[in-house]
Amino acid sequence: MGLFLRMKLHKLQKWENYLAFVEKMDRNTFVPLEQGSDAELTETTAENLFGQISLYATLLEKYDLKKCAGDGTDFEKTVRIMQWLTDNTFYSGAAFKWKADNPLDILEYAYGQDFSHAICCREKAVVFTDCLLALQIFAYPICLLSTNGGCHFVTHVYCRELQKWVLFDPSFNCWFTKDGKPLSVWDLKNLYLNDDEPILENYSFNHTDRCREIYLAGFIKQNLTNLSTWHDNSMDRRSYKKNDWESKKEFKTKLPDFKMM
Repeated sequence: MGLFLRMKLHKLQKWENYLAFVEKMDRNTFVPLEQGSDAELTETTAENLFGQISLYATLLEKYDLKKCAGDGTDFEKTVRIMQWLTDNTFYSGAAFKWKADNPLDILEYAYGQDFSHAICCREKAVVFTDCLLALQIFAYPICLLSTNGGCHFVTHVYCRELQKWVLFDPSFNCWFTKDGKPLSVWDLKNLYLNDDEPILENYSFNHTDRCREIYLAGFIKQNLTNLSTWHDNSMDRRSYKKNDWESKKEFKTKLPDFKMM
């Protein structure tokens, strides 16, 4: 990382600076949503994505996730876990401290800390996904990618009572609906491709209502062109070599549409 970029990112570790940075984003740099293609992506299985791994027992106990989730439907539990994550960690797209794709490491760094310990959208999605899997709720992280390299991470959650996948964004504590029905990532993309608009539900940008339109246009709509996930939720490539992105798990797998029971 160059000195100039490091200095710029250091400045953005203050909330007021990062908020101003997002508010000043040039909307002319946002690119149109396109259909995109997943032809070059690999396939995965339910066993790969939703297996239980050893750290889930520690995650459940250390953060009392069952109490945080409470009773009710998969949708209700998911909303409560997302709110818990929002209440106890901050989000920043300029977070640059290197962390493994390991929910225990990420929460050790960010949980209960101020904005200087904010985590990026990939880390929010990884923690959120792992917390849901630990609670036996089917989920996987999604990488949204635009044609100009714009990127944002969200999570797909299978709500058994609805018998469908629903997109949740733990970085902004929100989801999307149309006619009162929660939307999957495919629903949302098709809505935009047909020049329609979703309803943004429960939005929170680090406990503020700021930057809603920039979020919709720059973080979500343009990045829905290309959709991918990781091959599995195993511990493989969740460790890392410092400052080496090649050591991280890749998001080069097609989004599955398993009908879960």
